[in-house]
Amino acid sequence: MDTTSNDAQSGDVKDEDAPLLVLLRALAEEQGRGKAADRLGVDRKTIWRALDAGRLTPRLRDALEQEQAAAAREAAGSDQLERRLGALEQRLQDVEQQLAGVLSGLGEELAGLRERVETLGWSQAGASGPLGASVGASLHRSYPELVTAEPLPDDEQVLGQVLPLVAEWREQQARFERAWPAVEGLEAEVRMLALELALIGEHGLTLPPGKLPWRWDLRERELQQRRRRLAAAGRRLRRARWRSLMVRALTGGRR
Repeated sequence: MDTTSNDAQSGDVKDEDAPLLVLLRALAEEQGRGKAADRLGVDRKTIWRALDAGRLTPRLRDALEQEQAAAAREAAGSDQLERRLGALEQRLQDVEQQLAGVLSGLGEELAGLRERVETLGWSQAGASGPLGASVGASLHRSYPELVTAEPLPDDEQVLGQVLPLVAEWREQQARFERAWPAVEGLEAEVRMLALELALIGEHGLTLPPGKLPWRWDLRERELQQRRRRLAAAGRRLRRARWRSLMVRALTGGRR
């Protein structure tokens, strides 16, 4: 028999068994040779001889291959479980971010509602001006501070002593819309803006198209805007009156 051929075959067998021998040594070191033998279904001597000689019996090879396959399945299952766990963690992170956005929005909405309640309470307590004591419950408006372009049945009850100013403001607004840019319309614009400054600044009212009571910062912006408009309207009125005077002078009083 050719010993060279036998040695080659023996070497091939050892190379093929190398991964299984590594697994066998790991089992023996981790569990002990006795428990490893019981697990693989062989006796201890088979384990000893295999580790000493580096050769596996067919039965031991089959047992180790089954153990290797089971370990591979377990590893694959573990990888799949880790992927599922990673996906769940990502979903949880997404949900947390969405909840954070929702909670942030709810917090802002709550802060806005709280500010509206405080503003309403402040106005009803009379801190917004003389209107406070005369404010009463109304079936026609959500907030007593809101002035409407058209009269409401409970104006006298809600507006109290401010009602004459509101009534004149409505008249001047209608006059302004009807006659502008004639001198009459410009005069109405100047008076209307002066009334608005009083209604907003002195009495804490909110004018159309406002739907909610103005906060102090918004009220200040509205006042500044009307002061600028009043200054510009005053200049337009003076120019219009001057032109009207010149026309009458040139035409002998005839237009």
